[in-house]
Amino acid sequence: MVVRGRPWQKNHLPSTPLSFIIDTITAAKEQHMRSIERIISDLKESTEKVLEAVDNTPDEAFNRKTGGKWRVGDHLAHLAIIDDLTVQVMNGDTTALEDRKENREPDARVKLIQRIFGDLDRKLQAPEPVAPKEGEKNKEQLRRQFSE
Repeated sequence: MVVRGRPWQKNHLPSTPLSFIIDTITAAKEQHMRSIERIISDLKESTEKVLEAVDNTPDEAFNRKTGGKWRVGDHLAHLAIIDDLTVQVMNGDTTALEDRKENREPDARVKLIQRIFGDLDRKLQAPEPVAPKEGEKNKEQLRRQFSE
């Protein structure tokens, strides 16, 4: 008797080695697509929240420093830079990361990144490539750049 199911199910027994390989690849693709869909959904939701916050920021407050080192405009400029770099890397253009090439698994540092960036009370220094330039920012121009 042949037991059907997916490779991750406890009692799954493949009918042939080839079917096991096909089932495994299919399951991995399905999981990968669900992950991508979730990431895209999360990014869209985050973008909408940021743009809503920007829209609710009065123009006179957009370039005013309030206790911190950066203005609201600086934060949006930083996010726009990060967003552009992320899109470049996702499209295979890693020239911005050339000096950081390593031989490691793509998810090798996920836990480290979650630990560092998950601590919202921790203030980090943005490195040169992603730090906003000094000076006042144009709210509408940055909004368009961030939302594209």
